[in-house]
Amino acid sequence: KKKKKKKKEKEEEDELEAALRDIGIEAPNARVPDDEEEKEKEEKNRKSRKRWDELFACDVRKLKAEDELRRMFMSPSSNAVGGEFSGSSSGSGIFARPKSGWSNKSRAIGLAMKKTKNLEEKFRGDFAYEEDVGGDGEVSYYQFSTGAAYEDANELFEKARETHDPRAITHLLMKYPLHAESLLAISDVHMVVGDADKGSDAIEQCLAAFEKSFHKDFIADVKKGTARIPIDPPGKAFIDEDKDEDESIFDVIDELSDRREKLEEAIEMWDRSREKTFLKALFKQTCSLTRRGCYNAALEVSKMLFSVEPKDYFCVGFIIDYAAIRSEKLEWLEEFLASLLERRVSPFDMWYRPNFSYSYAICLKLRDEQSKIKSNKADEAMRQAIMQHPLALYFLVEKLDLKTRDVEWFEIIERSSYFEKTTTSNNASYEFACKLFAERHHYLWRPERILSWMKAIARSVCEEYERMNIILNRPTSSEEWKHEEEERDKIYAELNSVTWQMTRNANLEVKEGRNVASMFSHVSFEDYQDVVKRQLPEDDENPFLAPAPQQRNRNENNRHAAMDDMNNRLNNMNNNLALIADAAERFAARDNNVEWRENGIPEEELRNIAETHGRGNDPGAIGMMRAFFATLFRGDENNGDFQNDRLRDALQRQQQHQ
Repeated sequence: KKKKKKKKEKEEEDELEAALRDIGIEAPNARVPDDEEEKEKEEKNRKSRKRWDELFACDVRKLKAEDELRRMFMSPSSNAVGGEFSGSSSGSGIFARPKSGWSNKSRAIGLAMKKTKNLEEKFRGDFAYEEDVGGDGEVSYYQFSTGAAYEDANELFEKARETHDPRAITHLLMKYPLHAESLLAISDVHMVVGDADKGSDAIEQCLAAFEKSFHKDFIADVKKGTARIPIDPPGKAFIDEDKDEDESIFDVIDELSDRREKLEEAIEMWDRSREKTFLKALFKQTCSLTRRGCYNAALEVSKMLFSVEPKDYFCVGFIIDYAAIRSEKLEWLEEFLASLLERRVSPFDMWYRPNFSYSYAICLKLRDEQSKIKSNKADEAMRQAIMQHPLALYFLVEKLDLKTRDVEWFEIIERSSYFEKTTTSNNASYEFACKLFAERHHYLWRPERILSWMKAIARSVCEEYERMNIILNRPTSSEEWKHEEEERDKIYAELNSVTWQMTRNANLEVKEGRNVASMFSHVSFEDYQDVVKRQLPEDDENPFLAPAPQQRNRNENNRHAAMDDMNNRLNNMNNNLALIADAAERFAARDNNVEWRENGIPEEELRNIAETHGRGNDPGAIGMMRAFFATLFRGDENNGDFQNDRLRDALQRQQQHQ
């Protein structure tokens, strides 16, 4: 298969060279860079990596929610006099101060963190950690390890979760008060029923349990932005797009079966990963801090999570820019987004982060307002964001209910050909990402001055799109088409509403066999909302107590099978009732028919009865029906092994009652 792929790539290269020769261009030869250029490039990359790490250097003194709340609501004089809140007190954790009822154990039983300077072999092909390999050695990698005691607690946790009773988890916490998975599960229970305070408290306890097991160098590396916690979440199974044409369906089925087994094994390992629990707790803490208005603390936790897990598996990227704007860290955000948007590659697909483009534009706009200097950078960034992600603007306008409040927005979104042709997407993951942006960031776009600025640029993009389409769609025989060749070439050469549409279609095209809807299948939309549900809906199950996906599928299949069996039984019962009613009627008719009473029911009548009640005219069923009626009307001597005495007696009793 690899040989066929290489052959296919070689043929594509030959076709490209032939096409270039046809238009008079020779394919450029690859030039081998000299040692000086290699050293210069390596030095540039090293400085870039170092600056990237510095951007995510976390100030661990600002991670506590209570400290930020006191800074917001207490006067500077009372804060200075108290002295208690000016810094970290002795015995205080980095995420929260211990509260009454928390465990005072020095560390979680059986949970520890180990450090290594070398990346494991299984992560070396991952781009998220590729830039760290071969660097100056400043990056350190950390992993959690568990002992027998913690594994015992985890087995009890799995059994408690299978009971679907939160009280079983609380009983487990009485014996293992620092079991991280149980604490995180209890936080979900409190959040689901609307008790956000207790939910946040359980998250902080979970992080405190992990903090007790931190390696002595972990916090120091987090402060420098050089700590990494490599993860390997399970991938998605799909049919290989480059499969051989001669490959049979049986080969494909075998391949999918193997991939399914490997995927189930990877899912089980991922679910038992302590790294997943810790990173998920950090993400939950970020969401909790954002809801409470602690945007400085939320930004620092986001930076910590973004630094230790560059893949952004838990999608904290949808929050980090929002927290930076709300905490007025505009200079940091501009440098972060500029460096991210200018990078040619990223650990995650930038197409599925539309919030970065819009946040970059509003960040430049707010900085211009602060400096009172008018520049075109913000306008151009806003134009690029709308052209690149028009679907995100569509959902933002819907979230803010602008179409019903402003007729100009209605004309732009509903009547313009640009939004009519660019806001339909069959890529569920991209659509979900645009909805997340609108849900999390809509508050930033509510001011009237921001909406007026965005509306003017959106209108200009629509006008530009219509003008360009007129030029590109002119008949080739018209005079204008001959004089607009340079302008057409310019349209295709530059980034504009037309070329962005072509690029977007190429990048977001749904690949055959790939389940694009599963990119954010692990993300909960409610985590990005400021409003917590006040009560548990009647038909909504506790999220952490829900069965695993495989078990859930098995339960669903069993439920469908049980329903089908019940329907079949009901159908059989109805058929039997109809058969008995027919038999009773014909049995009564026999007494009035001398020929039937003497010679038995005719063969032709027996066949009619059997075909009437035979299930789907199945020959076996028809035969059984004929045997049944023959026995019923002629006696057991015709079919001695067919026992029907009780039925015949029942029919006779029914006739007597009538």
